[in-house]
Amino acid sequence: MVITISKEKLTNTVISDKPHVVILGAGASRAACPNGDMNGKKLPLMSDFADCLNLRPKLKEWGIDPNQKFEDIFSNLFEQEENEKMKNLEKNICDYFNSLTLPLEPTIYDHLVLSLRETDFIASFNWDPLLLQAYQRNCPSGIKLPRLVFLHGNVMVGSCKEHNRVNYVDQLCEYCKKPLQPVELLYPITKKDYAQNKMIKTQWQRLETHLKKAFHFTIFGYSAPKTDVEAVSILKKAWNQKRSGGLLEDITIITPNTEEAHKRWKSFPYSQHMHPIDNFYESSIAKYPRRGFESSYEGNVMGHFVESNTIPKDLNFPKLWKWYEQFNESEERYRNEHPFPVLSQIQCF
Repeated sequence: MVITISKEKLTNTVISDKPHVVILGAGASRAACPNGDMNGKKLPLMSDFADCLNLRPKLKEWGIDPNQKFEDIFSNLFEQEENEKMKNLEKNICDYFNSLTLPLEPTIYDHLVLSLRETDFIASFNWDPLLLQAYQRNCPSGIKLPRLVFLHGNVMVGSCKEHNRVNYVDQLCEYCKKPLQPVELLYPITKKDYAQNKMIKTQWQRLETHLKKAFHFTIFGYSAPKTDVEAVSILKKAWNQKRSGGLLEDITIITPNTEEAHKRWKSFPYSQHMHPIDNFYESSIAKYPRRGFESSYEGNVMGHFVESNTIPKDLNFPKLWKWYEQFNESEERYRNEHPFPVLSQIQCF
């Protein structure tokens, strides 16, 4: 007889601190705001970057084919040492992304940060501020949120290089009380040299630490472009550690093109446990919020049927936060018995 684990029992059970690691690419921001940001501004993909940022006239003036992917355009300018043109594009990019604002109602990003626990980890390749805006506006909920890092920098992130502190760009360093400086954005060139920028290097080190311990790896809207060869190599190495035998090592890829995703990621370790899906709300994060490890353990190890507890998509913020309160008691009980591990000396969100 198959045993059913009810959503109530799952909610009241916490058995592990093993992290769920989520990688975000531009497709995740597009999915979070499919109709554009609060003012209708479109979230660009590399394939339509020039159109979203209205760069087509400028590129034509420079004699550049605007129909290329932006990563190819920028890489070519870098190789040709077109420094003034690169600076011009960088200013356009920063101005555009700094202008973006989340819609007032809850989005996928709000549901994402609320559905992962404090030992889970989100690593974003995106320059746009939407994930941090979602994080910031859900802090008052009282729900413990996951850790965040930004692998290519972010327009909303600032740092103090002297004291190795990271926070919102409009904050002060807690040690020297000087304003945090905007972090450098890493643009699409093949050799990014992650070790050269101390802040970016530390962000990657934190990701590697969590990925080596992770039970589940979700790739949301990130297509691993050819200019990210080094990044993909780091991800593969960290995920390809000696693990528990493969029962819990799952990879979920959230993308509109699931067939292409399987081809693109088939060389990744544990790819036999890969699950491409085209909708965030079909993921384990949405079906089993804040109980990813527990649902995976009960289903894959114990062979039980696990009832889903899918995020209600139509709730406003007060009602949504109230809904997430169901997870607090068991998480607090577990945390009292298992103090939060010290992960790094560098601050992160």
